[in-house]
Amino acid sequence: MYELKRTNPDYVVYIPKGPSAGKRDGANHVVTVLPGLNDRSFVAFWLQDSAEQAPDSHYVCARSDDNGKTWTEPITIAGQNFDPKTGRDRCSFGTAFRNAKGRIYIMLNHYSGYADPHENGFLDMTYSDDDGRTFAEPVQVFFQKFPEYDNDDPNVPPTMIAYQPPLKISSGKYVGGITRYASLTKFPRRPHWTDEESVCSMYVIENADDNPLPQDLKFTWTTCLKAPSRNNPAWCVAQEPSIVELPDGRLFCAFRTNSGSPWYALSNDGGYTWGESEVLRYGDGKPAMLHPLSPCPIYSDGHGHFYMFIHNHDGHFGPWGPKDTEHHRRPVYLVRGVFTPDAHQPLTFGEPEMFFDDDGIPLGYHYKRADLALYATMTHVNGQSILWYPDRKHYLCGKIVRE
Repeated sequence: MYELKRTNPDYVVYIPKGPSAGKRDGANHVVTVLPGLNDRSFVAFWLQDSAEQAPDSHYVCARSDDNGKTWTEPITIAGQNFDPKTGRDRCSFGTAFRNAKGRIYIMLNHYSGYADPHENGFLDMTYSDDDGRTFAEPVQVFFQKFPEYDNDDPNVPPTMIAYQPPLKISSGKYVGGITRYASLTKFPRRPHWTDEESVCSMYVIENADDNPLPQDLKFTWTTCLKAPSRNNPAWCVAQEPSIVELPDGRLFCAFRTNSGSPWYALSNDGGYTWGESEVLRYGDGKPAMLHPLSPCPIYSDGHGHFYMFIHNHDGHFGPWGPKDTEHHRRPVYLVRGVFTPDAHQPLTFGEPEMFFDDDGIPLGYHYKRADLALYATMTHVNGQSILWYPDRKHYLCGKIVRE
């Protein structure tokens, strides 16, 4: 189990059992961990498959009732009825959030069988009223198409990659975003997938705290955030948004690009409109952060501490280049932010701190990879901020951010 120790985790949520145990669990990623209903519990959700993007991807849930020391065996929520040849009806990406009344909502990409260019799925949702022990049958909910980006065929849903839960903001509404890849009927195929036309498609959930059934949740789909590709400024590559609320009520959204840096945008009205996107810098007049096309989540503990995670290089790392995403998405650095209300960029960040690395050692059953792409979440419980993350999309772990 030496490989499990490489990132020096404080918590271990899941260790794959492998094919010999009859498990399709070689890849474990896109993890969402929520605090439970008491101060000793957590509920974890993640995407599990035999290998990343295999036809058997399914969405699972496990619980801990002893402060994350031990976890239940995961139960499958969705994706168990997949087509082994095409992957149709598998679960492809998802996230979860809890409302003020304790109900957990789960947002899922129910793969349609169409790949235009990939991950086209219906937005299915389910819920749990007993802290992740049982779940209602998933139902399809409305997912707005954007004519500029999405296939006009009503049988082809948009792409939907959701990896961060929507954030509850001070207004009581929930604001989030997904990655929306453009249909090949609207934009031509690019030389490499890292240049495919994509935007951060933002939304507001108006009524989650009223405890509606999933089909009665009111989604308002708002702005699409953009950033120019490093290879052609006429192309747009903007993906994997994450959001924090600033002390003055503005929303700050950071997202990945292929430009060699994260970008960000601000909203002054609770997520209904967003300003122009800009390169994310360490502060006004300071250098741009360096980061390849990899998730760069940002979190706040609600007490003035902001935590962002980057790889601290622009995609050129050792022998690897910007397209080598399975190798260059490491190490993981923590950059701490402070609110600077009078600055143009209202968060100013300190120097990157090494958080963890895997030494470039590949891991996996069918498909070995060395990357530490942070399809992750953070909880703030009992005075501790814990980053829950996939280690090489194989193990699921948690690590405390220490001051």
